[in-house]
Amino acid sequence: MRKRIVCILVCMLFVTSAFGVMSYGKVVKTAREISTINESSIKFREETYSHVFAKITPLDEKIFITNILQPAVVITSPEDGAVVTDPHLTVLGYASDEAGMNYWEWEWHYQGGSYSNSSYFETAEYVEFKIDIYGLHPGWNLVIVRFKNIYGSMGEDSVNVTYNPPDDQPPTVTIDSPENGATVTNPHITVTGLVTDNVGVVSIGAKQKWSEGQKETSSTIPPTTYYPFEWDFDLYDGWNEITIYAEDAAGNKGE
Repeated sequence: MRKRIVCILVCMLFVTSAFGVMSYGKVVKTAREISTINESSIKFREETYSHVFAKITPLDEKIFITNILQPAVVITSPEDGAVVTDPHLTVLGYASDEAGMNYWEWEWHYQGGSYSNSSYFETAEYVEFKIDIYGLHPGWNLVIVRFKNIYGSMGEDSVNVTYNPPDDQPPTVTIDSPENGATVTNPHITVTGLVTDNVGVVSIGAKQKWSEGQKETSSTIPPTTYYPFEWDFDLYDGWNEITIYAEDAAGNKGE
């Protein structure tokens, strides 16, 4: 009887151990499954982190990219190198930047001086601008326009125009010979003299009047600021009035 009880206890112990081993094996298996899942999770997280890390820009490259991604500034009018005669200049253009801009400035330089202005504005990706300058200085006039984005990067464009003030000075005509009021016996004379102009003479002419009529002639010449002339005339009996006149490129006439 005792042997049977001992045998039963031994069997029960064996079965319990077996279940323990099976349970332990299950735990180990479960642990491996968890380990496998964790490894996959870790791998996914590593891939995600690597993907994000690839978008991080080192400081030196960031400075480089910032320098490239600056506002695009375009002056559409006037054309660079234009020659103008109106002292009022209007500069038109636009600026764009995907990051957004909030500051602009412009400068006007000319021989002997300069002027500048600047201001902040509400952040915008695209703006159009208009600058009115009154009183251009003779010669070159340089206008520079700059825009700055929210990261502090600046872009610019410039235009250089030449201002030629309107010509309102007529040519100066001087007759050297003969003297005014002279009395001559030769019916053929040569009138000599000089024409000068601050910009350039483009034509010269002569009018002759006498007691019974008049006649006139003119011709174009290559633009010049200095033009000596010699003009032959046939005189009529009595008084003869001879006038030499010249015209410059602006249409001003002098005699």
